[in-house]
Amino acid sequence: MTWVIGASSIFGAGALISDTRVQLADGTTAELLQKAYFVGNYIAAGFAGSVHIGFRLINSLAEGLAVPEGMGPHPWDLRMVARQWAPTAKRIFSGAPDEEKRLGSQLLLVGASPAGRAGSPFPRIDIARLAAPEFSPRFSSGLSVRHVGSGARVAAYKRSLRPLFRLSSRIHRAHLAGVPEWARQLAFSVTVSARDQAHQGIGDHLHVIGVRLGDLSIYTNDMTTYAADGPPIALRMPRVAHSWEEFVTLAQGAKSVASGASC
Repeated sequence: MTWVIGASSIFGAGALISDTRVQLADGTTAELLQKAYFVGNYIAAGFAGSVHIGFRLINSLAEGLAVPEGMGPHPWDLRMVARQWAPTAKRIFSGAPDEEKRLGSQLLLVGASPAGRAGSPFPRIDIARLAAPEFSPRFSSGLSVRHVGSGARVAAYKRSLRPLFRLSSRIHRAHLAGVPEWARQLAFSVTVSARDQAHQGIGDHLHVIGVRLGDLSIYTNDMTTYAADGPPIALRMPRVAHSWEEFVTLAQGAKSVASGASC
């Protein structure tokens, strides 16, 4: 099971949160994979499905959104980017091996729009969801949360996060401390939710990307928790792959192969 979550607030902040769990071709699971990345100025993307296809899509986006040297921090409009790039994603998926296509492919993008939001002093944060085989983007903005991956089909997980995105939620106070703190609070809530639910399969380790116009930050949900009747429990990010080549190496170290892996 995997979970990638995109969130946007009405205060000009966005977050992309992903776990690290991957299912290898032999059916075993391991915490081996970073699934969320910066792909362009103020845009982040996370993937689910075939690991091989996911890395190809992330690389394609990053190459397409590279800004020529000297142009400065040019912001991209996520809605324009997703629509124009969708045919490329479709071609990449169509040209992949059949064993990879059978695993499917989904993407979640979060970006700060340079266009702003009507009637608000805060920039607009857009979320785009694209899925194989067509990769036609579906957009949302404002106060919202979207999911991809098998964790998105577990109603208990989605239900546990819904209160965080109501206007009455206390988590919005974290905006006062900046976008990183708001995204970090979201990651903590996801960690607690995954631990509290009876469903198994979501990894404890999370990568968190905070997004706002002019800034992108990435960190993990490393933490130490204290139980009333036990020793402290430390959560620390293990070694994970940041590219297909690294994933091949880590899969070999797990006595498996990289091809046919899904997340």
